[in-house]
Formats: sequence, structure tokens, C-alpha cells
Amino acid sequence: MEPIISQLDSNGFYIAPSMRGFGKTTYNNNIESFDDLSNDINHFMESTFPNIKNYYIFGHNIGGIVAMNLA
Repeated sequence: MEPIISQLDSNGFYIAPSMRGFGKTTYNNNIESFDDLSNDINHFMESTFPNIKNYYIFGHNIGGIVAMNLA
């Protein structure tokens, strides 16, 4: 996502967390469903940014399924 984020509006605040089992994450519990990944992102947002209730989400490939699940 870094090449995409670098092309976005500089006034925005962008986050590209690695999902469990992907990227540089150290959280590698088993993935049993896309709900697991969606719940991880939801938990991340609620615990890291509790005051942000509305946000845009973008995902590609598996991340797209997770984004649709969250929406």
C-alpha cells in the first residue's frame, strides 16, 4: 500500500496495517475466516483510535474482502 498512499492527498491521515499472516505483522494466530481479519482491523481501530468512528477503508485482493466485510 505504500506506493498508493504516497500518491494520495497530503492532508489525509492514512494507515496501512499488516493483517495477521501477511506483511510484517508478528500476530500470526490462525485465520479461520475473513471475519477474523475484519475483527482484527475493527479491534485495531477501536483500540488505537477510539475517537474515530467513521473512516474510509480500501483493500486489494484479500484486503478488499476484509474492507467489504467491515463496510
